Amino acid sequence: MAEDALKAFTEHDFDADEAWCAYLKRVEIPTNSAADLLKVKAKWWRRERDPDFDVAAAIGAAAPAAPPLPTSTPPQQQQQQQQPAQARPAQAQARPAAWGGAAGLSSVRELLVPAANLGVIVLSFLHIVPIVSFDTSLRAYKGALLCCTLSSILQLFKENPAPMADVRAWMARTQLSLSFNMAITPLVLFSTASLTALLLPYCVAAAYRLLAYGSAHHAAHPLWRSHGERAYNYLLAHRQRALGFNAQMDISLGFYLLYRLFTPSRSFIAAFYVWQQLRTRYWLTESGPYHRAAWAGLDAATKWVRDTAPPLERPIALARRWFAINPMAAAAATARR
Repeated sequence: MAEDALKAFTEHDFDADEAWCAYLKRVEIPTNSAADLLKVKAKWWRRERDPDFDVAAAIGAAAPAAPPLPTSTPPQQQQQQQQPAQARPAQAQARPAAWGGAAGLSSVRELLVPAANLGVIVLSFLHIVPIVSFDTSLRAYKGALLCCTLSSILQLFKENPAPMADVRAWMARTQLSLSFNMAITPLVLFSTASLTALLLPYCVAAAYRLLAYGSAHHAAHPLWRSHGERAYNYLLAHRQRALGFNAQMDISLGFYLLYRLFTPSRSFIAAFYVWQQLRTRYWLTESGPYHRAAWAGLDAATKWVRDTAPPLERPIALARRWFAINPMAAAAATARR
């Protein structure tokens, strides 16, 4: 029975499994090594396909045996291999990964991912919940915006590793992603008056990324097993609702900025930018389905208002025609060049 389960796991075509590919985009792989990927893959298999699957057996079966030293090794090389590390020349000692190297960037990113996402949640909490002074709350808001940008940039590089060459093509391609869009928005709105609704979608995304990091790095810890794993599984089970909530918050922010145009804290630039981003997210692959569903729900909920006030139909029709123009088409054509 265990052999059949292990055979089904090893022979499964994960590259063609849409559920696995979607999960892989969200999960954090500790060091991007084959062993860590296998561990995450085995845990996913047990959670989604086979609750009785033996993760340890799958990892042990895939662990390669250490190859013996070749008998034809020259005597001088054998003597070098037998020398202690302290006696070897300095050139042969292991060097720390350079900042620009893949290993160096991976190590830095491993430290920044939990820090940035935890910063989003903690600073947003200090801003939203009235437990600190107004000045402290405002500073927490600004810090949360910076953490939102950093978290989105880390996610952007996870989804689209930056090439050493052809950076222009990489930039043109990443402009079509939701992570790029979410990285730019806090910077554009940094100088405007505080917008609490802006932080909520970032808090939801940060919670998912933080728990995915915990699942990948601390799955064996007792505290994770007792609380973290349950919370992570709950979020995964309600991911569609969370993305729908984010879309509703994006739309609420747009209407709130329209309302603020009639107040002293008005900002025409912020309102224009947010509505431009609403149209962009309406067409993005990652956020488009949830935004279209949110707009459809709003349309159904406000039908009685439009029936009562027919003059509203004309500006609404103009807005619909504006949303029907895909702003990503020009960017996609640029990326293909």
